Amino acid sequence: MNVRYIDIKLRNTKLKFQADYKPEQKVIDIINKLIFDLKLPRNTPNPKLFFKGKSLDYSKTFDQQGISQLQEVELEFIEKIVVTVHNEKLDNQNLKCDVTNTMNELGSILLKKLNFRQDYEVRFSMNDQILNSGRNLIEVAPWENLTYQIFSQHQFIYDSQQYQLEIDITNSVSNLCKTISQMINIDSEWIQIDQMNKDDPFYLYQVSPNTELKLRIVEIQNNKQVTISIVHDQVTRQMTILKDETIGTLMNKIKTSFFPQSYSQVNVKLVFNNIELSNNYTINQCQIVNNDVIKLIVANMPEKIQICFQHKEKPELKKKIKISLDEQLSLIDKQVFNNKQMEYFYQGRQLDKKETFRQLKITQNDTVIEYKPIEGVQLLLKFQNLEQQNPVQIQALSNELLSKYIYDLTGRESNEVWVSCKNQTIDDIEQTFAALQIQNDLIFYQPKQILLQVQYKDNLYDIYQKRDKCVIDLLDYLRDYFQIDESQDFELQYGNETVQGELLCQKLWAACKKCYKIVPIKNGQNDTQTKTYKIYIINQDKQIEFKMNPTRTISDLKQAFLSQYSYPKNQPIDFSVRNQPDTLLNEEVQLNTLNVCEFQILVKDYINVRVFDRIKKDESYFEIIFKSKISILIQNLKLENYKCNFYFQNNQINQEKTFSEIEFYDLNTIEYEVLRNQVQQLIQVIVIEKNQQQEIELLEDQTVKDVRQALNLRGDNEIELLLSNQSAAKDEQKLKDIAENGKLTLNIKAKINNPVEPNNQENKCLLNISIKDKRHEIEFEKNKTVEDLRQHIIQQFQQQSDIVIRKGNTILNPSDPIPVTFEFLIVSPLTIKVIIKINTKNNQIHQRQFKPNQKVGDIILDFVRQHNIKGNTINLALNGQVLDVNKTLKELGVIDGTELNLLN
Repeated sequence: MNVRYIDIKLRNTKLKFQADYKPEQKVIDIINKLIFDLKLPRNTPNPKLFFKGKSLDYSKTFDQQGISQLQEVELEFIEKIVVTVHNEKLDNQNLKCDVTNTMNELGSILLKKLNFRQDYEVRFSMNDQILNSGRNLIEVAPWENLTYQIFSQHQFIYDSQQYQLEIDITNSVSNLCKTISQMINIDSEWIQIDQMNKDDPFYLYQVSPNTELKLRIVEIQNNKQVTISIVHDQVTRQMTILKDETIGTLMNKIKTSFFPQSYSQVNVKLVFNNIELSNNYTINQCQIVNNDVIKLIVANMPEKIQICFQHKEKPELKKKIKISLDEQLSLIDKQVFNNKQMEYFYQGRQLDKKETFRQLKITQNDTVIEYKPIEGVQLLLKFQNLEQQNPVQIQALSNELLSKYIYDLTGRESNEVWVSCKNQTIDDIEQTFAALQIQNDLIFYQPKQILLQVQYKDNLYDIYQKRDKCVIDLLDYLRDYFQIDESQDFELQYGNETVQGELLCQKLWAACKKCYKIVPIKNGQNDTQTKTYKIYIINQDKQIEFKMNPTRTISDLKQAFLSQYSYPKNQPIDFSVRNQPDTLLNEEVQLNTLNVCEFQILVKDYINVRVFDRIKKDESYFEIIFKSKISILIQNLKLENYKCNFYFQNNQINQEKTFSEIEFYDLNTIEYEVLRNQVQQLIQVIVIEKNQQQEIELLEDQTVKDVRQALNLRGDNEIELLLSNQSAAKDEQKLKDIAENGKLTLNIKAKINNPVEPNNQENKCLLNISIKDKRHEIEFEKNKTVEDLRQHIIQQFQQQSDIVIRKGNTILNPSDPIPVTFEFLIVSPLTIKVIIKINTKNNQIHQRQFKPNQKVGDIILDFVRQHNIKGNTINLALNGQVLDVNKTLKELGVIDGTELNLLN
């Protein structure tokens, strides 16, 4: 047999092979034999062979390509392979990698996919043999039985002695406690690890390696906890929880167990005996006992898409990842690039990393986003904690985030930190040193929250509180935190000192060195020290009772109601004496100073917002749905074409948060700044149709399609927008490319179409509707009425029952036929906007939304309460005529835009 040999070097490694072949064999046959000899899987993509840098032809022999035996060729696997790795506790993971990757590199890929810390140690094994971290995948083929474990090194201190631990992070905290119990000879049931639940896996807490674990030795009675079953679809899991823990705590444990990768986005409900459980109730209050079954219902799952991230200068470098539309782009730096800072580009424009994918209008699967690393220079920084004497000197790169070092120094990932550099406070620490113009500077920082240790029922708890609060603020907070019944009085001790007198007024930062202890009062006087108060809930038409110490205030009673019924503490409500809605109550008045025990509450859907322009120093007032996002103010202020920053209590706020989430109270103030981009200019667009014209201003980088959307124009399949040279403008064209001297004139020309039946179906028509500024296309039967369409929208889009349908500014009557039109039909609540001027020294102007059936008297009463207006006679007037307080706005002919005067 005429057998020859060839040396094969694997590119990008030090590995070499010697393969035998026959002269008549083609390159493809040699490659297939090589894959077989190396025990690679059959589905391994064919590699390429190179000789002196030139790629070899698969269909030819070595001789035909001038290669003789014992010469060296290079082998390169161009395409990635998929390797499945196994673990007993985690799901099997399919990892996309190169056959040249080392075990160490494969571990990094695995940690990224699992969204674990990159500084954990991954150990791979085959056939119970641990593999060297430097070995290449190709050396350990076949890899069908490749298993992995993930470890983290830690230490803990017990009885003044330090112990070292190697932790398999896939094990539960309970398993870790058992390991510790063997080391210190303590019952594992008595061991608790600070801020960890025993049923959770250790990896859930993403603890940095080499950090100290804080132990608490607490004897737990069996009768203080229950074991329950959680059922979701076909999956049942058992969990153990203390009886005095809340449903909210249980819900967090369940979310981390069932949805570890989407914990923060998924909303769930817990149902027990066909009743939805409230977050604020304890397990005991819900009468949940051992072996009870609780049903888990998922209210929503985050909407995810797959994005391809491609290197801007090296397109062959690509990464694909699934991500929620409501995640910020900056998250990619952390999740995909291991906290390395990148710039991102889409369709030629640089993206704002603080915006979400939804805000960036990137909502399609397999969208390609280009990235480019931000180069960094070496910095030598000093960090000075205001509570410590000496600064810490740290080396960093200018392209690294300031937050990374602040989190390391404070020991927790929280933005509740005051940071300053060069006499400037830094509000947003999620920026690079370069962006903050920090070089070799001194950075001051101080946590806004401090850690307090509180003892309750023989257990020790670590609780974070704002450092500038007073000790007296702890009393109500701890009652809520531990769900202590209002009828149970307690005293608070600080060390061995009872909290009273001057200590009540001390700031927490000055009173945080000793442990606080909650001591229930057991003198048998509780029953005589409480009184029953009845509250009638107007919205629900029912009456409830509260037991409360009469020395508590109206504010305490209101907060007890909000907490009991799971309302946010800033929920807008009207609170008054029963059947006396006009009675104004001072919230700080003690209950024992009133001669009444019955009150009434109206839970309100709307909240009044004062908005202040930081630049123009103007103010406006709006009535806004309480659960609305802050971004709704952009529409109210008519600033859709601008970028704005909003501030609450001098802190910049996320516009995607709701008024409820930022703890905004009625008539609080939101401040804002309009960011006028000096690079982007405004284009004045004039659209002409049949001698009528519409005008609008848009940013120069916006497109013709944006013009259509802003003016509710029909699509390009129905009308053309002609430029001055009579050519048709294309939807994707940018305004700056076709405008002249900041102006653009477009003429509408209708295409020849059948406007009556745009979808070419005999009995249906295509309708364009706008609901809360979202555009929808629906098919609807032409022989139906507007009322039929209204009911369809209520059911299909889950709208409130009081909606109306408008065509332009005209509200369509329920009995009207379906309008066959290309214009947008606008769906909105039946409200009207009214401008109210208060005739005072400041002549305040308010813009409010009212329902047409609201009485004038109710509106006046609302304003008197909100603005503390005093006077014997207060009226609303229209065109100088005083309005009848017993009539509704509709009866008096008040329509959208009407201006009324509040006379005092």
